[in-house]
Amino acid sequence: MKSLLVKYLLLLSICAILPSCSRDDNSEAGYCRFQRSELAITEQAGTGSIIVEWSHAEWTISTDENGFLSSFSVTDGGNRDSKGEISRVIFSYAANTGDTQRSQIIYLTNKKTQEKEQLTVVQAASTPLLYTVNPNVSYQGNSMLISQYIE
Repeated sequence: MKSLLVKYLLLLSICAILPSCSRDDNSEAGYCRFQRSELAITEQAGTGSIIVEWSHAEWTISTDENGFLSSFSVTDGGNRDSKGEISRVIFSYAANTGDTQRSQIIYLTNKKTQEKEQLTVVQAASTPLLYTVNPNVSYQGNSMLISQYIE
C-alpha cells in the first residue's frame, strides 16, 4: 500500500512538472494590424507614413502596382520571437492632377495565418485654377502660360 501511494505521488508530481517544462516556441499565431484604417493625403506629390503594430508575427505589405503609391521603405517585417512591436513604413505618392479625389488600398498580411488588414489612402483632388475676367481689359491671361507658347 505504501509503495502504491509513493508511485501515485511520484506520478502526480511528474504530471504537475511537465507542463511547466514545455518549450516556449511562441506557438501563438500572433497579430499584425495598422494603427488606423484610413489616411488622407494632399493632392501634391510627397511622402507619407503608416504604423504597423505587431506581436509574434511576420508580415508583408502589398498594394496595386498601378496605383499612385510607391517606394515602400519596408514590405516585409515582423518576427515570431518579438512581442508588442511597432514599425513605421514610409511610402511615396504621385500628385493627383485630376479634379476628383482618388483612393488606393494597402494590404497587411500575416504570413502565418494569411489574415489581411487593409488601410485606405485617400488623396485629395487637384485644386482648379480660377481666373477672373475684367471686361475693361483687352488682353488677359497668364503671362507665364502665354510665354511658353510663344517660344
